[in-house]
Amino acid sequence: MLIPLHCRLNWVMAGLLLAAGPALWAQQYVISTFAGVPVTPRSTPAVAASIGPASRLALDNSGNLYFSVNSGTAGMVFKIDSGGALWHVVGLQRGGRVVDGVPAAFAALSGGTGGATGGLTEGNLAIAVDAKGNLYIADTNHHRIRRVSPDGAITTVAGTGAQGNGGDGGPATRAQLKFPSGVAVDSAGNVYIADQNTNKLYKETLSGGSYTQSIIASGFLRAYSVAVDSSGNVFVADANAGSVYMETPSGGGSYTQILLANDGAFGVAVDASNDVIVVSNGANIYMYSPAGGGSYTSTNPVNASGCSYAVGIAVDGSGNFYVACDGNGLVVKETPVGGGVYTQSAMGSGLSYPSGVAVDASGNVYI
Repeated sequence: MLIPLHCRLNWVMAGLLLAAGPALWAQQYVISTFAGVPVTPRSTPAVAASIGPASRLALDNSGNLYFSVNSGTAGMVFKIDSGGALWHVVGLQRGGRVVDGVPAAFAALSGGTGGATGGLTEGNLAIAVDAKGNLYIADTNHHRIRRVSPDGAITTVAGTGAQGNGGDGGPATRAQLKFPSGVAVDSAGNVYIADQNTNKLYKETLSGGSYTQSIIASGFLRAYSVAVDSSGNVFVADANAGSVYMETPSGGGSYTQILLANDGAFGVAVDASNDVIVVSNGANIYMYSPAGGGSYTSTNPVNASGCSYAVGIAVDGSGNFYVACDGNGLVVKETPVGGGVYTQSAMGSGLSYPSGVAVDASGNVYI
């Protein structure tokens, strides 16, 4: 359950009054605000809210948009519902204790730049939503993966809070992470983590309500983002190597690795048809389509000319690509016109460091 802040304050005040006893009722008090701005209440229209620098985006099956905000000192996640109302889901404005089992709006998320050399702000607070509406967050500088259930409770999926690389093969909450930057979830509720400092790709296997951590692959230069398709193939973008690898299940919990792309790859996504879309720092877009037997066919690269430092990629049901260009404040749309040819148009310009892009089933684009 998402709790509006004005309701939470009312509960707190009611508890204080009851604890104070009958003597308090003999006097009347007037409460005034001398400083500070109230946090967004339930009824705030999203377009009227001031939220800070948004980082990552995710859509659920109901068309609700989730986005993370990294203030540099703390992190928060908000939701915009189909009616355009803004909800505060998780995180505190000024940081705080990392706690589980409480309403998520009272739990702290990390801010900062992500821990890797030359760490990027957009490397923090990657988010994913599963089919049941659970929200997963890469709480980068707290070295954890957090989950917020539809009723608003927050728990830790993986990580102890201490950075490291121990505990693999055991309970995920007793295993260590070190600045996780990417998170994905499959249809069975298993969670996949790209950890940019241990340079490992982890799988958190769900069984009986708890998770066990295992290593899918290691030895990356910087495992940055991750995606999974409906067949259980896992794709990881190694930002420093500029490569995307496919990890294919080969039985017994092991995986076989295939180099899928090697052209400055930075972001990776999977569409509803299990096509794999890769974007490179050079603004080249590649699509790899399953061809049977574990093989893929590749389209000629589409170059999003005029796009500087492409960091986000999305694709809609019509095969249009959308690229977030962090370096020059653009989102570029590439529309297929047949024969592998695309026409380009600008969805937005003059944006401030767009680092994420998403598109819903109706073709609405979120930046």
